Amino acid sequence: MKKQRNEKPSRLLSLTLAFAMLFTLTVPAAAVDPAGLWGEGNISSYGTWALAKDGVLTITGNNNALPNYTSGALPPWSDHADKIQSVVITGCTAIGEQTFMACPNLTDVSLPEGLTKIGSQAFKNCSNLTSISLPEGLTYIDQMAFMNCSSLTSITLPESLTDLNRQAFDGSGLTEITFPSNLTYIGGAAFYNCKNLTEVTIPSTVTIINENAFQGCTALKTVTVQGCPTIGEQAFRGCTSLTDLTLENGVSAIGQLAFKDCIALTTVVFPGSLNFLSDWSFDGCAVLTEVTFQGSCDGYSNNTFANCPELTKLRYPYSKSSSWEGRSPSDFGALNAKLVAYGTTSLVTDAVGTPLDLSSGTGTLTITSSNIPFAPAEASKVENYSSGYPNLVDIASVSCAADAMSVELTLEKVSTYTSRATTGEVYINLDPAVFAAEIVDDTGAVIGDHSITFSATGLEIEDLD
Repeated sequence: MKKQRNEKPSRLLSLTLAFAMLFTLTVPAAAVDPAGLWGEGNISSYGTWALAKDGVLTITGNNNALPNYTSGALPPWSDHADKIQSVVITGCTAIGEQTFMACPNLTDVSLPEGLTKIGSQAFKNCSNLTSISLPEGLTYIDQMAFMNCSSLTSITLPESLTDLNRQAFDGSGLTEITFPSNLTYIGGAAFYNCKNLTEVTIPSTVTIINENAFQGCTALKTVTVQGCPTIGEQAFRGCTSLTDLTLENGVSAIGQLAFKDCIALTTVVFPGSLNFLSDWSFDGCAVLTEVTFQGSCDGYSNNTFANCPELTKLRYPYSKSSSWEGRSPSDFGALNAKLVAYGTTSLVTDAVGTPLDLSSGTGTLTITSSNIPFAPAEASKVENYSSGYPNLVDIASVSCAADAMSVELTLEKVSTYTSRATTGEVYINLDPAVFAAEIVDDTGAVIGDHSITFSATGLEIEDLD
């Protein structure tokens, strides 16, 4: 009997141990993680991943491209996206589409050598991303790759980069960007609404700045385009702080609304290579006062400068065969402006070619019969030599600006002169092919009175008719 009583506690203990062992075996493995990981595993056949408890996601590839995650497919770490703080990638040639999209706490990324492409939306909506190193060898950044990375204030683009696709940095926090010398393509809206960007220089290797590329960059003050042939529609629309625009030779076409509502822009100089200005390209530039063309620009619209109420001067280079003859400011939509021709030589010299000093701030330029060899009735004349024969022009008036920096003359051709005087004359030393034509056309007919202003930077000829 005693032996039977002693066996009952032993059986109870055995049952208790068995239940305990069974319970232990049913606890999920992830709940007890001695390695300190949030998760790990394979990326199909592309490599492996591991997300540590400190927020570092390590991806080890097989020297191939990571897969795309589209059409509802999600990366294997998607359940832990909010825990990812840093990404370190090795052995990878391309980052697939949407690979790290919407990792809200991601702050920094290290990419491997050998990477050639960053896929569409790869880092889209990573709003806390502040640092990413792009390796040399990267050639392509696809659309929306860094869209809405609002904390990303700077990034270094490698020299190998050739393509920035559509909306690549749309809505990012960039304050500055330096484009590499091999870049050929800037996609539409690539920097749309980058409201902290202050300065950009587009290299001559870029063949097109696509539509809306920098639209809404409201802090952008300085833009230099180093010969890119095409500036697309609305490319710089609404850049309300833009004051310094430099378009270098090679720019040939400016699209519709390209600089619309750039309300701080006061002057524009178009290079000689420009041959097309599209509709409304500078519409609404409210304080634009002066535009200078360095070439013929044979394609233009009658609303190019619409709603530019302060625009008073359209400057163009004068020559005998100029295509500007017969044009009017209204042809460009510049309803309050005048067309003003300009030349490139500004010297006013004496008889032996010594420049007269017009910049001292004192004195005036006086032309009388005592210092030019003409009869009193022909006093106040100036000679301009063309093919060895001077054209005499009556100086109807001579005046010096208040600061004595320029001299204005109203000129009218009155006769021709066949022999050059040897002493005492005062003449304007200009390219005859340019200056003679300011007074007469190719047939010798008088083309009207002109006001000519000479300064250190050149001369301007305004028709007074």
